[in-house]
Order: sequence, then structure tokens, then C-alpha cells
Amino acid sequence: MRGQVVTEQGLGIVGIRVSVDRDSRFGFTLTRADGWFDVLVNGGGAVTLQFQRSPFKPLTRTVFVPWNQIVVLPPVVMILSKEGESYKSNQPPSPAVGFPGISMGLFSEHGPCLEHDHETLRPIIVSTWMPEKVGGLPGKSLVFAENQIVQESIAIPGSNLHLMYQSSQAAGYLSTVRMQLTGPFIPKSLTHVHVHVEIEGSLHTKTYEADPNLTHTFAWNKRNVYKQKVYGVAQARISIGYQHSTCPLVIWETQTATLQGFDVDISDIGGWGLDIHHHYNFHEGILQKGDGSTLHFKQYPRTVKVVMGTGLQRTLVCQNCDGLAKDARLLTPVALASGPDGSIYVGDFNLVRRITPEGKVYTVLILSATQVAYQYYLCISPADGHLYISDPEKHQILKALSLEQVQDPSINIEPVVGNGERCIPGDEGHCGDEGPAIHAKLAHPKGIAIAADKTMYIADGTNIRAVDPRGIIHTLVGHHGHHNHWSPAPCIGAIPAHQAQLQWPTGLTLSPLDGSLHFIDDRLVLKLTSDLKVRVVAGTPLHCTSNANSNSNSNGELPKLNSSMTTNLKKSDEVLGSVLAVGFSPTGELYIADRDSHRVNSIRIVDSSGKMSHFAGQQQERLRGQCECNNTTPSTKDMDACACTDDTSSTETLLSSNAKFTAISALAVSPDGILHVADQGSLHILALQPYLPNHDESGEFHIPFPPSNEIYVFNRYGQHISTKDLTSGKTRYSFLYSKNTSFGKLSTVTDSAGNKIQFLRDYSSVVSSIENTQDHKSELKISAVGFLEKLSERGRAEIALGYDGSTGLLTSRSGGDETYIYNYDSLGRVTDVILPTGEKLKLSSDLSDDEGLSVKVSAPLQALSKGDKQRTVEFKMKNEKSKMLTITD
Repeated sequence: MRGQVVTEQGLGIVGIRVSVDRDSRFGFTLTRADGWFDVLVNGGGAVTLQFQRSPFKPLTRTVFVPWNQIVVLPPVVMILSKEGESYKSNQPPSPAVGFPGISMGLFSEHGPCLEHDHETLRPIIVSTWMPEKVGGLPGKSLVFAENQIVQESIAIPGSNLHLMYQSSQAAGYLSTVRMQLTGPFIPKSLTHVHVHVEIEGSLHTKTYEADPNLTHTFAWNKRNVYKQKVYGVAQARISIGYQHSTCPLVIWETQTATLQGFDVDISDIGGWGLDIHHHYNFHEGILQKGDGSTLHFKQYPRTVKVVMGTGLQRTLVCQNCDGLAKDARLLTPVALASGPDGSIYVGDFNLVRRITPEGKVYTVLILSATQVAYQYYLCISPADGHLYISDPEKHQILKALSLEQVQDPSINIEPVVGNGERCIPGDEGHCGDEGPAIHAKLAHPKGIAIAADKTMYIADGTNIRAVDPRGIIHTLVGHHGHHNHWSPAPCIGAIPAHQAQLQWPTGLTLSPLDGSLHFIDDRLVLKLTSDLKVRVVAGTPLHCTSNANSNSNSNGELPKLNSSMTTNLKKSDEVLGSVLAVGFSPTGELYIADRDSHRVNSIRIVDSSGKMSHFAGQQQERLRGQCECNNTTPSTKDMDACACTDDTSSTETLLSSNAKFTAISALAVSPDGILHVADQGSLHILALQPYLPNHDESGEFHIPFPPSNEIYVFNRYGQHISTKDLTSGKTRYSFLYSKNTSFGKLSTVTDSAGNKIQFLRDYSSVVSSIENTQDHKSELKISAVGFLEKLSERGRAEIALGYDGSTGLLTSRSGGDETYIYNYDSLGRVTDVILPTGEKLKLSSDLSDDEGLSVKVSAPLQALSKGDKQRTVEFKMKNEKSKMLTITD
């Protein structure tokens, strides 16, 4: 965790003692001269930091800390203790931190910001990371137009191997994100637009005056805040803030974008690589090939693994239910929650059981035997680590006293919200609102979600209520009056929370990006924004058509939108079935499990920009018409033809894209991003985790690559030691290194016939020459900063290479009588190539009008196609998958 302690004027304070509240084993640190501090903590939950130094008032700050990330706090403002007694800083919180939870507007006296329209003022954020668009063309010298990357290739004399260069591996090729901040129309009240980017501990902020069509480009140097290189990919958290003259608070929209870090310098031949020589990053599951292409195994469909359950039911009274989770039986799994250490808590009818990260299971709680339905929800508080259970029959929220193994699990419980009386519509005392939560009345408590600052959200009957950190209960969405007429959710836009009428909200979850509350209501997933409005995140209300136009509303309560604005709106118009469960990943993707009218269960994923796609479970179209799945009687005789039950039960080897779920009852995401699914129909708890190749007993990784019919073998450092034939298993190439450590450099390549190519290195392990067994010898000249400048061989023209000194980008290649010259922009993208004929190839990129990236290429004809005029080619990339090519004369 890192942050800055400042005075009220914004100046850094030196020497403030920073420690973890009530936990001395983490030690303490002091702020530096500029007020910044760094402290190492255990992630997975909320961490409270304590700030103290005389004569300032002591402060505490609670922040949610994920695993393995650098978290930046908003500025901590400290006040001198004699200046009055205001304890809290009155600055609006910045969105720097993943405060799951409160953005301070929920319980304040500020109402919704009515001028702000979440549909028209929506930032469009396009990451330029496209791994599958690059590479795979060894031996060619070309430009990858989509990413504006130069690839150069030099044949190694006396062999069929090539030295390869890609400009994207140079330090001067920055990772970029393009942002469209405002559209063509902006409201008159908008004064400023704030851009706030946090990546690997670094903060970048910029403020613009409000104008139509504002754009911003963020470029990252692929290093973290401590100047270390970041390998693989990194997540940037991008917050765009809209400031209105009529609203006291800035309204933030937060999204994530994936940026590419450094590639590993595999062969280390003066910044060049060998096209058949690869590297495997086993931490991140990235196979980086010598020809410039990369495979990210975490992007592929996930594997489905059984964590708990055998498919058989246990008895109601369970004597020996503890032991290995894989062999434990389930009765009816109804709820899931994940703990900060990676434990999974399973609500299994009358038992609440804990699956430890080691794969053991034991019972934490036995619920009272007088209950009937056992329909409840679980939630682990990130603030104190306790387990909370909603009990709709007792009209209470209960708390487990201990999560370890206890003597008597049936008394390991106490009520924390609700006095046991039922809240009935029209209650005179408003069911205890604005009073202590323990004395309040609850109607029918269902889902629970708890923020880092201890705020507890409860789906209670048709309302959503919240208990603030002081223990006072409020109603956020809905009211306790009589429901005489029902007004539906808006088709477009957002409505103030006190006007919203919900039907039956069930599951709740908090976004780790901005702490906003998301909840299920029938076939919709709705979001409570920081300025107290309710808007649809996924699904389409039943009374709306897909070309929704809100001017056709019935009772005129909902805000109308200008129809010229609604024409350019794009929304995930997919109609969801009944939504069964929701959950957020640590990086801010929302998982939604739903069941359609044919009772087919599937899981979708909504990314941080609001685009929905299929994630797991068989696609509905394939199953339609085959059968009606009945999830109550999976043992009838005509179920064999039905695609819902899987007789083989070989769920161990399934991929998430073709897994079959019978009846999903709950989702939970552990802190490492693995999605857990409770399937009531098959009586299993399943884990959907990325497929990462495992190492064998000798520590080697074997990765098959079917397109070229090869298997790559890597040692325990991720170095490539051999390439084998996929069908015969014969070795095609083997590689030797200078040392048997992770610092070893490539020294020899041997092919299947025994021919060797040796890379001779000098005392500082810089390659000086390349020799082979047929007496070919190439001399290499490497510059002082480590770039390959000359390659010469007896009887051949030498090849000379020029670079830009500060960025490492290749600017020229000359050999024989041909010279190519490359020019780049400030972000390291190639903008023009001067061919040996003197003609120019020009490239330029911009945001396209359909929320993607477009790259224009104008080139002389022989570089593109046959013909006799100058031509322009335009590439359009909508997202990672789709691409469009237009050629205009």
C-alpha cells in the first residue's frame, strides 16, 4: 500500500508514523519528505492504516486490498489538533482506491445529481493491446498495421533460421489506452472532466475543461512505481470524473483496461531473437514465441474442476462430514462465500461448511432444526473477516462467532441486525429506519454485501437497506409504504433511488473498482450509482423492446431523454432469463448466472465497460428444442436424451465453454480470480480456473502447439530446452545455455540431423559471432547500449542497422544496395516507412466512430496490391476478436 499524507493546503508532511491498526507484527514506516509512504501488508480483505504524529490529530483509513497488487490510497489529510474538533477530513474522496463500498454520497444530505446523464456522458476506453494480431510470420520484414509495429528479419547464413526484431519489444514502444471522454453533446452544467489512471502503483491525473468530443491518450512506460519492469500484462484502473456546476460531488465512472508490459528478452542477441526459440512465463501462463506471437492461456476457456461433492446426497444429520472436500457429500448447496485466505464457505441446507485452501472441509455452523426452507445467503465481511448469514424466517441477519472448528457448531451464532419482528408495509416507525440496526424490523432478508468500511447492504423484501459503520439502519432503494401501483424499471437512463420500485431483489455484490452496489431484481442486474440513482447494468426490462425509447413511458415519473441522444446509444440489449446469482472478480468483471425459459443454465460475463459475453455453460441455441430440463427430478427415464444431465460426470476434464450446469444456486469468486459455482442439480461445488500447463516430476513444462505440430519443452526457469514433433515425439531442435540458472544465455542450437549453430559470447555474455558446423561464420557488432548494429560474413554484403538512442526503436536497415528508413511518433508507433525506391508508406491511428480503433495505411501500390493509384487501407478493431478492413481508392 502506498499513499501521501498532506496538510489541508495539499503539502506533504514528513515523519508521520504509519502502521497497521491493531496489528503490530507488520511494523511501521515514516512518511518521506514529500509525504509519501510505502507499507507491505497481507491482501484479501480490508486493511486499516493508522496515521499519527504530534501535533496532528491521529487518523485511520480503511482500504480494501486485493492479493498481489500495489494499492494507492487517496490523499490522507491531517489537521492540527488544536484547530477545532472535526475528526474527519472534509475533502471529497478521490477514486484512487478500490474502496469497495461507500463513495460518501449514500448517507449524506446531497441528493442525486439530476443533470448527470449516465448514458450520454459515458467514457469510451479502448486498449491497444491486441496480442493475436502480431507475430507468426518468421523470415519476413513487414509492418503490423493494427499495432504499428515494425518487424525485421535477417537470415542466419548456412541455416534456415532467422534473427527477428520487433519494435514492440523496445522500451520506446509505450503501452497506450485511447479514451473518448465526451460525445458530441454535453450538458450546460458540465464544467470539468477529470482523468485518473492508476497502474502498478503509479498515479496519473489530468483535468480538462468541458468540451464536446474530448479525447485523451494514456501512455505507460511498462514499469511499476518502483521503476521495475513489469512482464506480461498489467491492469490499469481508469476513472473518469464529471464535475457539474450544480452538483457538489464529482461523478466518477471507473473501468479497467489491459496493457502490455515488457516481453522477456528470450535469446538476447543484441535486442534480437531467434524465430524458433521461445519462452514460457509460468506465473502468468504466457507462451512467448520467438517469431513475435504470444499465447495467453488465461484468456482461453477455463477448465472445470470439482472442489466438493460426489454427486450423492448426504443425510440430514451428518456425523462424519469433515475430511477431504472432494469426497464429502452435499445435501442441497444454496449459498457460497469466499474468504480472504481463499477459503470457500458453502451453505449446504442446514450446515454451513468451510472448504480450506488445502482442500479440507469442516462444519462451521449448524442452523436451527425448526426452519423450513433454508433459503439463505452468506457473506464474508472484508472489514473484520466474520461470516454473516441472512435468515428470512427469523427476520434477522446472524453472525458466526468463530470460523475455526468448534466443539458445538449449533451455538456458534448471534444476531446482529433485526429484533426478530417482521416489517409489514405501512409500518408507522418505518421498520426502525434511522435507528439502531439491532432493534429494526426486517421484512424478508436475502442477499448481503459488506463494504471495506463495514457498511452492510441487505436485500430486504422489496427494498434495499444499509447499516452504516455506526450501526444505524437506512433504506436506500424503495420505501416502507403500501405498494398500490408498480412502476417498472427505466428502459434507458437512470432513476433516483427513492423513486425506484423493485419486485424482489435477491443477490447483492459490490464492485471492487468503485464500490458501487449491484443487485439482482427478477431478470435484471441493477446498479446503485454513487449519486444515488438506479440503472440497468445487464438484461432488458420486459416492457422494453430492443430499440428502447424512453419517451413511451406511461406515468411520466421517469426522466425523459432527448431522442437525438438516444440514437447513438449502445447497450447490451440481451434479454436475460431469470438471474440466479451474481459475483465480481477482483479485476471488476461481473459474472451473471441465469436460467432461460427452457431451464438451461449458463454464466455470462460483463466487462467493466458494460459489454456482455458468454462465459460458461453450453450456449442456449445448441440445447434448444432438445428437451425441457427439469431440475427437480434428474432421475426420470426419458432424461437420457436430455442435454441437461451429463451421465459421464467427467466434469474433471471439461472446458467451461461446453460444461453443463443443471441448477446453479450460487457463485463466489476467490481473491485469485477463480469462479466457484454451486450446482444443486449435480450436487457439486465447481471451480472454473484458467488452464495453465503443469510441470512434471523433473520440473519441466511440456506445451503442445498443434498449428505447427510441435511440443515445446521448457525447464523450471521457463527457458526453452527442446522442440519435439507432436506425432512422433522426435526432437526437432534442442537448446543449450551458458549456465544452468535463470541467468543462462542461449549458446547452442542443435537440429534433428545434428547440425549445430553456436552463439559465441564475450566475457560480458554479449554475442560476438554466430558459427555453424559447415564453417559459416558471421561476425556481429553490438553497440555499447546493447543493440545489434552490424552483421557481416565473408563474401557477403554486411547488414547495418540504426537505432534511436533513447528509445531503442529501429530507425534504418541497410544491406546490399537497399536501405529502409522507419520513423516513429512519441508513443513508439511507426508512422512512416521510406522504401528503397524513395516511396513512403504512411500509417495513422485514431478512435473510430463505432467504439474501436481504426488505423489508416496509405501506401504506394506495389506494397499493397496491383493497380496504378495511391490507395488507403483502413483497419478497424472493435474488440479483441473482430476486425474489419476497408480499402478506399
